[in-house]
Amino acid sequence: MTVTTVSFLPRFNRSLIPLLSGLFLLNGCDTPLDIGVDVTPLGTLSQEQVGNEVTVEGVVGDRAPLLDGGAYVLQDETGTIWVISEEGVPEAGDSLRVQGTLEQREIVINQRDYGELYLQEQQRTPQ
Repeated sequence: MTVTTVSFLPRFNRSLIPLLSGLFLLNGCDTPLDIGVDVTPLGTLSQEQVGNEVTVEGVVGDRAPLLDGGAYVLQDETGTIWVISEEGVPEAGDSLRVQGTLEQREIVINQRDYGELYLQEQQRTPQ
């Protein structure tokens, strides 16, 4: 008995089906494709980066809900930073990627600056 396979796609197009299927699946997810995004370790953030947009990843720690959003601590293995959000606060323990502008709050006591860096959130995605 001879079995004949009929294909409606030319051979060169059939090899692209797994690749295209994967792209369609990724495109259907809520998380955008993050190819080429530089993630900055929290412990390397510095005053020289104030005013710049950065992308960080970490786990949510302490939280402070406020009327117009809130603040939360994001921590990774290198450090921590407070994130100010207009969208409210995520749950403690959530793993996030956060894109935002690095800012500094000046706290001057006896002519000495005890200021702290914080991140003004622009976008966050679960990891």
